[in-house]
Amino acid sequence: MIALLCAFQMASAAQLESGLEFEFMSVPAEDSITIDALCCAAEPVNWEKARSVTTSINNPVIWIKLPSILSGEIFEFPQMVDKIELFERAHGSEHWTISTTGDTIPVSKRAMQTAEMALKLSTDPTQKAERYIRLEQPSSVSHSIDVWEESAFIQSAELRFHVQLLLFGFCGAMIAFNLVVALVTRTKLFAFNAGTISSTMLIAIYMNGQGGFLLWPESPDISFFMLVLGMGTLSLFATQLVSAFLENGSIRSSWLRANRWFGVAQLLIALAVILSGSQSIYAGLLLIGLLSMGLQLFLVFTSIGKGDRQSIPILVPLSILIAGICFRWARTAFSMDFGWANYHIMEIAMALEAITFSLILAARIRYFASLAARAETKLSEVKLEAANRFARLQDAERERIASDLHDSLGHSLAMVNAQLGKAEASKQPIEDITDRVTHSRLALRDAIAQTRRISHDLYPSKLDHLGLKDSLQEMTNELSSAYDIKTDTVLDFPENILSADDKLQIYRITQEAISNVIKHSGAGACTLAIHWAKDLLTFKFSDDGIGMPEDTQGGLGLLSISQRILLIGGEAGFTSNPAGGLVVEFSILRPIKEAKS
Repeated sequence: MIALLCAFQMASAAQLESGLEFEFMSVPAEDSITIDALCCAAEPVNWEKARSVTTSINNPVIWIKLPSILSGEIFEFPQMVDKIELFERAHGSEHWTISTTGDTIPVSKRAMQTAEMALKLSTDPTQKAERYIRLEQPSSVSHSIDVWEESAFIQSAELRFHVQLLLFGFCGAMIAFNLVVALVTRTKLFAFNAGTISSTMLIAIYMNGQGGFLLWPESPDISFFMLVLGMGTLSLFATQLVSAFLENGSIRSSWLRANRWFGVAQLLIALAVILSGSQSIYAGLLLIGLLSMGLQLFLVFTSIGKGDRQSIPILVPLSILIAGICFRWARTAFSMDFGWANYHIMEIAMALEAITFSLILAARIRYFASLAARAETKLSEVKLEAANRFARLQDAERERIASDLHDSLGHSLAMVNAQLGKAEASKQPIEDITDRVTHSRLALRDAIAQTRRISHDLYPSKLDHLGLKDSLQEMTNELSSAYDIKTDTVLDFPENILSADDKLQIYRITQEAISNVIKHSGAGACTLAIHWAKDLLTFKFSDDGIGMPEDTQGGLGLLSISQRILLIGGEAGFTSNPAGGLVVEFSILRPIKEAKS
């Protein structure tokens, strides 16, 4: 690419003159002046000298009087022009030869069938031909004229085409790359970037004239429509891209949402221009496009100003794209000369934006992948810690059971054994022995009750007899009657979707939640709701107590709940009610056709 650009720069030096000085006269939109009125007017025409002249909506027509130029030379208008007519006649002749070119002229009717706005001067041996140009462009564009030798112009045009082809090919590859990455990674940023590059290509195809020359040579009106469409879609994709890039940062979501809708509005205005062909609406679209560029920079700098360093990289491609558009606008509005880059401003900006943004997005993915890896490592550490805490919980539970067996059941059985031993060795009257046997029976009854309690703690047998729904209902009823706590229980699910382990874990989770209400929360009311719909079982237990503890990990009770939820494939959620209290909720997938046995 560098070699081609250097070669083009050398070829451009073969221009006979860049920015030819000429005389001109502007014509208001409502006026109509013929060539005969200019050259043969009774009163002299007031011509002005200049090297560039600007058309506008109010003055869309410019008449240019060319100085003496060698016959057979090529003159070129670097900007795209709707219509150019060259009027020539030999000295003393009354017949005008008319040559035509322009963006709205089919290629087959152009005097020179090239993508460039160029015309070849006819041969005049006397070198005293009269030459006038009628230039028509109903928009704000600054026009200048470059003069070429024919061979140099042909060489320059070929080199321009090769450079454009190379740049477009590179950008096409970048579009394909971004689309593939967007599909593979499911990252919308790459899709928006592909859309931004594609839209810029549409604009560049119009600017260099290749669209009207190669793609739709006999339908010149398409060129303008593609330009407007490119402007609309560029605004749409650019606003979506910037908003998506900044959405996880410090910018308000309402601002980003408004920015997205601003892009949609610009696309709608572009469609209105295409449908109506209104130059006034087109001028408004250009103005809104400039405002949009300023808005994108404002959002990025605001994000950076709020400490979001991840927004800094987007400045590079965004600045390149905006700089390319601004340079092209300066070239169009003021005929500014940027050397060999005059013909490739948009293509160069587009290629640089494509590669820098693609590299930045790729680096962004790698960065977030490293964050994900670190988060995965941290999660593994948390899971290990949770497993250790759960192991300690199990040890504590075993210690409690051992204590119950030793202190309660063991003590009761020891008392029975002592009473029976004394009765056996006693020589007291039968009434005393009967009294000891009575005490022994009471101790045995207490031991049996303690055994049932310990057994129930190990496994609630009522699940097998009553089922999960009735067992949970009984548990909440006991809470209400024993502690005067208002309970509301909603159990709307088929039990056959749950396995025995599912039922046990849900029972224990509810048991732990109720234990938390009794021991810690100080609640006066609680709600248990279990629903099943569309294969999803949803559990929610809430109370109106003190809410989440300051230590968000909680004690062994919350840890037990969390681990039991993990065992049945859910993810624990502990939140505080807005009005106070703790909420325990989770969801598990339990299709009725694939219910666990």
